[in-house]
Amino acid sequence: MTEHLTQAEMEEKEAERQELLENETDLLNSLLDAHNYKQEKHQKIEIVRDGKRYFSFAVRGIDDQEQDAIRKKYTSMKGKGKNQRPEFDSVGFVNSLIYNATIEQDKKRLWNNKDFQFKMNLINPTDVVGAVLLAGEKDYVAEIIHDLSGFNDDHEGDPDLDLAKN
Repeated sequence: MTEHLTQAEMEEKEAERQELLENETDLLNSLLDAHNYKQEKHQKIEIVRDGKRYFSFAVRGIDDQEQDAIRKKYTSMKGKGKNQRPEFDSVGFVNSLIYNATIEQDKKRLWNNKDFQFKMNLINPTDVVGAVLLAGEKDYVAEIIHDLSGFNDDHEGDPDLDLAKN
């Protein structure tokens, strides 16, 4: 059985189809914009001690998979049998977090600096992070990374982040 539609009904169905298509396109564009925002948002960090600027670098937010991978890398099991327990290397975790969240051009310039690694007898780039940043500086940078990653509970006054609230 074929359905016979009037011209008005056909135009109405076409208008509905166009509206659905536009909504899907708007949604797709919004999702792409959100993804790009996440990839492009970063913050510059200045390392200044006693009024002297040593260097600067920029960090970005990280996603769940990156953070989980870093956490797993720095968690090991100690003991045997029933006495086995996880042990977390928080220093290694923070050094790796900072390294992985540093934007590529700064990562190459600072943490992957082979001359500095050689001079300081360091094995890998995360060791460079630990060698040049003070503990308080690393804590501050890690907090910024978490803020950029959306982990900060206090979003008041942040014009770039508008969250839905229940």
